[in-house]
Amino acid sequence: MQANGSYRFFGISVLVNSDGEIAGRYNKIFLIPFGESIPGSTWFPSWAAWLREMIPNISEFEAGQEFTAMPIGDAKISAPICFDGFSPKIIQRMVINGANLIVLSGNLAWFGRSNASDYLEMITRWRSLENRVPVVFATNSGYSLYWDAAGQVLTKRMKLFEEGHLSAVMALTTYNSWYRDKSGWLIWFYSILNFLALGYLIRHREKKTISQDDAYGL
Repeated sequence: MQANGSYRFFGISVLVNSDGEIAGRYNKIFLIPFGESIPGSTWFPSWAAWLREMIPNISEFEAGQEFTAMPIGDAKISAPICFDGFSPKIIQRMVINGANLIVLSGNLAWFGRSNASDYLEMITRWRSLENRVPVVFATNSGYSLYWDAAGQVLTKRMKLFEEGHLSAVMALTTYNSWYRDKSGWLIWFYSILNFLALGYLIRHREKKTISQDDAYGL
């Protein structure tokens, strides 16, 4: 609650220590449009008001700003939430801030018995490999597993809506990742390469069109 009496809402994950105290907190950064946020609500309030009326259960969270790495003993844990795993920047910045374990929790039960959990696991594992960091992947739909910094699964994969528990010994060694450190340069390189290839194709097409016109005497 703010000084003016208004409230701010976040999707959060917390770290609780052995004394039952909150030792760390993370505010979800990647918000789902029309599920956790209303795009353009500040610029178009009438549009937002109409959506609130049409979708009574729509949530309006505020996006977090900090890529939190929470200390626990000699380790640091980051706890992204659900679709945070789709963002390369979020996981990358968490690891840069010192996280050597990612604990991702997801609310995927509302997808039912679909392959949504497979997609989220696949993308999150790619984020893990990019940054060379082990992951605990846990969802409220039962679909859960652990893997190490090389993407090797350390436990069985719990199935959708299966009840149970998982345990594994995970090495929290800090690994170097060329991609994590140089990804910005790599993106620029491929962007320039694509523009050069597009320019070549356009120029080549123009030359081909001109040569065809000459052949027909136009």
